Amino acid sequence: MVGTAKEIVYYFYGGGEMTMSKSYLTKYSAEIIKRVKSNLSKEVQDFQIETLSKIEIMDNYLASYSVNVSSKEIFQVVKEVFGIDLDIVPIYKRALPQPSSTEIINTSSPRLLLDTYLEKNRREITEKKIRELIEFIFGINLFGISSLKNAKLSLFSKGHWLVQNNKDIFSIHTGPLDVYLEISITNYFTEQTGLKKLPIDLKLSLCSLGFSYDNETGRCYLTNTTGESVSDDFKNKMMKVITDIIKKNYSHL
Repeated sequence: MVGTAKEIVYYFYGGGEMTMSKSYLTKYSAEIIKRVKSNLSKEVQDFQIETLSKIEIMDNYLASYSVNVSSKEIFQVVKEVFGIDLDIVPIYKRALPQPSSTEIINTSSPRLLLDTYLEKNRREITEKKIRELIEFIFGINLFGISSLKNAKLSLFSKGHWLVQNNKDIFSIHTGPLDVYLEISITNYFTEQTGLKKLPIDLKLSLCSLGFSYDNETGRCYLTNTTGESVSDDFKNKMMKVITDIIKKNYSHL
């Protein structure tokens, strides 16, 4: 059964409750706000919901449907909160039945495919399990995307920017189905450091993972020669290398 998200404690200014005008507009639809509030507390104000992370918004929204959640609600919240239209995201081969398999899986549309997996796992459906299914089917790590909010990293994937802030210093581009990866610097990084290419320590660390370096563009890139998606484990290693160097050398930017 879908669990209830952990209790959230709010802090108020000046010893009293912070108030907002009735004209305050949230970045989420009325339906999302209503569902999230119903799962948390009726006392929670719309402006307080703005302080929640994208994962907390999604989890509380889906938890409000309990075990009755379907692809309709999942596709809606992923599109509204993360800006990702799962209807047009390519499906990973691993989510499709193998030729030798006798398992019946409806692959006629991404929604029906997800609904099939939901039904197979209905008794153990949780918000975490739903995110795992999305990563398994579409190769999208929503928890990882949410955690990049203040990581100084931009991420272009699935055809558009999933994370991008003015003060990001490195940029990650992925091709269709994550067969291709590219790491580059941002204009902000150049403005702050004077460097026009990836710093040597990051270049060497990425090359040790198997990336190639383009001396002309100053970027590192990798293409999986098998034509398969780069593994989640490899992408996690790549992210750790980049974030560790940011924390060590560029946290002040």
